[in-house]
Amino acid sequence: MGLAALGACLDEQRALGFTIWRGACRAAGLSPRSLLTFTIELLPLAVIGALSGGLLVLAGGFALPRRQAHGALAAHVGCVAAMPLGVAWCASALPLGATLVMEITTAVAITIGAARLLRAHP
Repeated sequence: MGLAALGACLDEQRALGFTIWRGACRAAGLSPRSLLTFTIELLPLAVIGALSGGLLVLAGGFALPRRQAHGALAAHVGCVAAMPLGVAWCASALPLGATLVMEITTAVAITIGAARLLRAHP
């Protein structure tokens, strides 16, 4: 998520990507199609950052001993579940800081839950 945020900052500095993305998503209506289309078109570095971060977590999971790889899987589950919600929250009228806190909190909670489930069912 950190690399996605860094990419979004770079998109913003380069071409006001985040500002235009937020306005376009609101104007078109918050639908999965508009969010996906505008994200790919207006925030390409954020998308690259999100994919790169996912690959880093995946590589970390491969590098860890098998019994510790559950943490990498749990982190992926948390990220995959929280990211669509975070994208929708960012495009909404909520303050940007609040949306980031909400997304991080959601990702951490889901990651902890997934890690507990994986420990209970190895």
